[in-house]
Amino acid sequence: MITASLSAMVASRRPRRAFTLVELMMSMGLFSVLAILIFSVMNMVTDITTRASTRLTTIRTARECLDLIGTDLRLSPPPYTVLGSSNSLQMDVNSTAIAASYRQPHTFFWQSPVSRTDKYGNVSIVGYYILRDLQVDPSKSRLQLRRLYVEPENPTSPPTSSEYLVYAAPADWHPDTLLKQFAPETAAADNAAGLKGWVADGVLAMWVRCLDPKGNPIVKKLDGTAVTYNYDSRASYQYTGVSATNIIYASPVGRPALPAYIEVTLVCVSPREISRIKTLPAATASNPALYNSEIAQFVAAARAQNPTVKTIESFTQKFRIYSARDL
Repeated sequence: MITASLSAMVASRRPRRAFTLVELMMSMGLFSVLAILIFSVMNMVTDITTRASTRLTTIRTARECLDLIGTDLRLSPPPYTVLGSSNSLQMDVNSTAIAASYRQPHTFFWQSPVSRTDKYGNVSIVGYYILRDLQVDPSKSRLQLRRLYVEPENPTSPPTSSEYLVYAAPADWHPDTLLKQFAPETAAADNAAGLKGWVADGVLAMWVRCLDPKGNPIVKKLDGTAVTYNYDSRASYQYTGVSATNIIYASPVGRPALPAYIEVTLVCVSPREISRIKTLPAATASNPALYNSEIAQFVAAARAQNPTVKTIESFTQKFRIYSARDL
């Protein structure tokens, strides 16, 4: 009994086996690998979330811009015109009279009876164009959609308006001097003017295409000459009816001169990524039939020139002005 007790006491006092140095190193290595994997997964999830959020910002910017354009167009009933008259309601798409710096590549302006007052008439000037102001310091670049909106003002007696020129200059009612007031050439002047023409940041280019009641690009004026991208509602247009020989003139005297549809495409980038844009390709405009290919080429070139920018995308929406049954 005594021997058994002593044996038990000796056994209980034996030291427990500790981890060897090799085992500790293996454990630390295993924990290190697990920590690296966990951090990698967390970084991946964060990156995916950031990209998704940034892309959603781009989509939201484009949607809000197109919604605003659509609202303005819906409030503009078709202008009725006497052919050749410069005093009727007008729409002017991509006018070559406008400086190239504002045509990125397109602009469009129209006169719309949406004024909030009729003291001097009810026809307001509405329009959209791009301010593309790339700076050496990209964080100071302005890549924006601008909106021009001018209420009718006193056309005769002082003080006459320097902005509302429908009465004073019916043939030149949206000159560059007016556009500069809504998109000043310098950021300092822009801030001083309260950014009054600003709609959204992150809009790189805008294309506009006029369509006939069948949804086809308008390619001929009323006199048969080519429209290309420059459309003036005073010149009107023609399009082919049911058969190839059935030519329908869209605006004889007393009929609407606007296109049946306006197709607008915006190329946008997330405002968060504007500071990463170093350069942009020229935005080209030639023939309405090349509309989609020109946009695709611009987007591809912009992405190639700015490989760190991940959110350059194009967004297109078609707006109905009137249909064939309205004629």
